[in-house]
Amino acid sequence: MLLVANVAAPLAAVSLTSLWLPIALSSVAVFVLASLMWMVVGHHKKDWIKLPNEDAVMTALRGQCPEGGQYVFPVCDDPKEMCKPEFQAKYAQGPAGYLFVRKPAPFTMTPMLVQSMLFYLVVSTLVAWLATMALRDGVARGEVFHVVGLATWLAYAAGQIWQVIWIGTSWGHTLRCMFDCLLYAAATGGIFAWRWPAGRGRVRRAAPRPA
Repeated sequence: MLLVANVAAPLAAVSLTSLWLPIALSSVAVFVLASLMWMVVGHHKKDWIKLPNEDAVMTALRGQCPEGGQYVFPVCDDPKEMCKPEFQAKYAQGPAGYLFVRKPAPFTMTPMLVQSMLFYLVVSTLVAWLATMALRDGVARGEVFHVVGLATWLAYAAGQIWQVIWIGTSWGHTLRCMFDCLLYAAATGGIFAWRWPAGRGRVRRAAPRPA
């Protein structure tokens, strides 16, 4: 005897191209949130401190690195020299740190804003690609939110810890940035959960059953 049973259709894979809208929307959302965090909210206001004698420092640097670049001081040509008493004394006396100097040019934020938008777009695209491998169409929205949100937070926030360890940025600044990244992740996860393909539902299939 042949009985007919309701059997759920297998969940289909999701293509990256089908996620173009959440990719675009999440990129714009992160751009807007980042602008608000850095220019309106104000919790980053004291992350960067003005030098006591800014003009004198700028004049000194202008003679040392006129074309810009990235520097570390003090530094040794040979790592073995780091163990010598002379270097140890210089490092202990200070100052020691990393120095990033831009090339002289008229100030404009346009290049940084454009590059930031491209960066957000790349992150959202890569997160979407990861999601297509981890999730199928029709999965619960909460699952999409968790997977996409976690991947997004790691993409934006994980590198902040490296800067504390090796560059010497403050934990306060780093934790505030990681909090910002949590908002970016929540926005991205929410948008992907909202626009994730809904799936094909259930269909009736004939399945042999014993009488």
